[in-house]
Amino acid sequence: MPAGQPPNLHSVYMRGMHPIGAECLACHRRALIPADRLGTCKGDMRAIDSLRLVCSSCGARDWEATVFNAADEAEAWLEGLVVSPMGGRPTF
Repeated sequence: MPAGQPPNLHSVYMRGMHPIGAECLACHRRALIPADRLGTCKGDMRAIDSLRLVCSSCGARDWEATVFNAADEAEAWLEGLVVSPMGGRPTF
């Protein structure tokens, strides 16, 4: 994927169908969304940031996505640990 472009559903599929992290920009609630709930499939070039999500805590629609390379990265992100963009062990 070229630099500067938001990740798309195809890239989530190709990375192994790990959950997507969604953080509400209003209240900072974090949630993991299973990739299969988003209809992720090979060839689906819709940008992740085009998904219409609503925060279940405050009702806001502004959110930021985080795409993970491994399942343990998703769990670490949800717990508030810092996930290295290069992979490896999470830090805090």
